[in-house]
Amino acid sequence: MMKYKKGPAALYSHEQDRIINPNQVFKEKLTFGQKLADSVSQVMGGWYFIAIQSIIICIWIAANLYWLSTQKAFDPYPFILLNLAMSFQAAYSTPIIMMSQNRQGTKDRLTAELDYNINKKTERETRIIMEHLIYQDHMMQELKEEFMQKQKIRETYRLRPKLPKKV
Repeated sequence: MMKYKKGPAALYSHEQDRIINPNQVFKEKLTFGQKLADSVSQVMGGWYFIAIQSIIICIWIAANLYWLSTQKAFDPYPFILLNLAMSFQAAYSTPIIMMSQNRQGTKDRLTAELDYNINKKTERETRIIMEHLIYQDHMMQELKEEFMQKQKIRETYRLRPKLPKKV
């Protein structure tokens, strides 16, 4: 029997960098302020917050219009105090939301880099698998040819006429 060299898959080493979860990495590194900013951003970026804020504004306006007709309202019609409160909220919430978005952007870049590295690794492994399949096809062809040669030799010995025995 012929001695064959090892195929591409046998030469492949699977020792690679371990795959990391960017969500876990970011979660472990967050400071208290960053966690707070993410929480505030999550609450302020939802429909629940918009609905509650709209209800509070409607109550504020209705209460001031009612008290304006009965007595002195604490924030009459142009609602300057309400505008001040809304401006104050916007002034503080915008940078907090931006901090959270910047952190999310950094996490997205890390995730994209990890995806790229995994794609490179997958491409390399697919190439090795394809090389190994080609190698196996070649080996199967060689084995088939070797089998066919042995089969011909057997057929040749079987078809030879038997010579009579000398007495």
